[in-house]
Amino acid sequence: MDTTQLRITARRQAPARVLVHTPAQVLVHALVAVLTTMPLAWRMWSRIPLGREPVATVPWFNLWSWRWTAETLPHSWSNWWDAPIFAPLIGTYARSELQPVTGLAFGVLDRVLPATAAYGLLVLLALTANGVAAAAVARRLGVGRGPALVAGCLAQVVPFAFDQLGVVQLLMLWPVLVALWALLGWFDRPTVSNAAVLGTAVAVAILTCGYHAVLFVCCAGVASPLALRSARRRWWRRSTWATLWRERSTWWPDARHRTTTMALAVALAATLAGPFVLGQQRRLVDVRWTDETILIGSASWADLAPGGSRSAGIALLVLGVAGAVIGRRRRHVRYVAGIVVVATVMAVGLRLSVFGLRPYDLVIDHVGALARLRSPFRATATAQVGLAVLSGIAVERLWQARRRAVRALVPVALGIACWSASLGAGPMVALPRTDLVWIEWLAEHPGGAVVMLPPAPGRGVADFEPTAAAMLQGLDHGHPLANGYTGFFPPGQFEQRELWASFPADDAVADLRERGVRYAVADAAWWGSDRDAAARALGLEVVLAGPDGVLIDLGPFSGN
Repeated sequence: MDTTQLRITARRQAPARVLVHTPAQVLVHALVAVLTTMPLAWRMWSRIPLGREPVATVPWFNLWSWRWTAETLPHSWSNWWDAPIFAPLIGTYARSELQPVTGLAFGVLDRVLPATAAYGLLVLLALTANGVAAAAVARRLGVGRGPALVAGCLAQVVPFAFDQLGVVQLLMLWPVLVALWALLGWFDRPTVSNAAVLGTAVAVAILTCGYHAVLFVCCAGVASPLALRSARRRWWRRSTWATLWRERSTWWPDARHRTTTMALAVALAATLAGPFVLGQQRRLVDVRWTDETILIGSASWADLAPGGSRSAGIALLVLGVAGAVIGRRRRHVRYVAGIVVVATVMAVGLRLSVFGLRPYDLVIDHVGALARLRSPFRATATAQVGLAVLSGIAVERLWQARRRAVRALVPVALGIACWSASLGAGPMVALPRTDLVWIEWLAEHPGGAVVMLPPAPGRGVADFEPTAAAMLQGLDHGHPLANGYTGFFPPGQFEQRELWASFPADDAVADLRERGVRYAVADAAWWGSDRDAAARALGLEVVLAGPDGVLIDLGPFSGN
């Protein structure tokens, strides 16, 4: 074994045993998170970032999800599932992305910080953790401390992260990176500690962003043959069943130990995440996305090519591919490169056709978890952070060059990578007002659900911005809403909203009363004199009327 290989082996085995090597490393990644999301750090005390989102619907919805989890889950498991939306339906939180880990973390921060600051701090912590975890994975590949730090910084600024900054759960890439770090360590030494970290990381990934967890497990599983040592693959190919049986003493102890520790990892992940996954499955039953919706959420090859809307960027792509080529003789490098390739193929989703067959279509028919992923293109997140990790190998080779001109390529590549990611927090928006008269009145008069009028007019994200605002306000006045925004809408919601838009028509009022709705809050501009006269003619009481909204009492109702 030559000197270079010895150095690589020593780096992989000794320093990589821990995720964080020095406090300075964490500070560097924290600084990168702050600088790349300006002006988030100093404006988060009163606003939250939209990223590339055109409206505040999704950020407000995620904040609502975190608040609901923080206020409910520590006290009641059953009530947590029955979120106060789409009244009188129960189990409505199961229709959203489950985020209990980040929700509980938000609850801790929310005790000492404003809600907007707690939200913004979690964004910064997620980006910081992404960098720390990616650097640790790069160290597993035998990369030196400095190049690994660069690889971690590249993982923080992948284009996917800033394209989806407003969809905050998609920033949570660090759990899958920790899982990859533990998995690579398990390949070298199948210890109980590596298995425990792997199982815990997978569980945390499921409970922060199910998208990343499911896609990572699929990619890691498909690419797993690349993790075998070359000698071991050749030995298995040459061996017959009789030979394997005769020589079982040479391979059985290791196989048994690996099976036992991997079973421990699976059991730990199932124990931690299983109750949440099974609880959601029991409430969703056979709910899944249509093929048409999944097709829309699939990337095309043009999207993934340099310059495309889902591209990793030319700098990250070149560095990542170069790192894979340079380290192709290392099995860990081959394995990470395999994950990148599989993730890229999965991102194409239903747009991939082989001789008229769509492989992804066959998969989603048998794997329910994938059938609930609306946007396969989000597998590009796994591909991009994988390229960032592999980039550390290329950065190390460039930095070891004697010529300064070659070394200068490192900062140039970093600059190009940052430029292609379109950094920044995007527009910053304040939260919906909660100091309104009708909110105070409802808080003092408990009982009965509320419908917000007018309801969302269409199916687009922008149509639900007032609904997301009302969901946040609903946590303050304490009444469940007949409206709601979520991933999987209950059947018939569009038709119900069309009916409610005719309020105060008789059939709209009757439908709302049957649903246990006692109050309606109407936008003052939408209400108008004609609707006011029609409501009073029906005997409905207009409790409050002002520029901030009109509160109408629908009177007695049947049901809950």
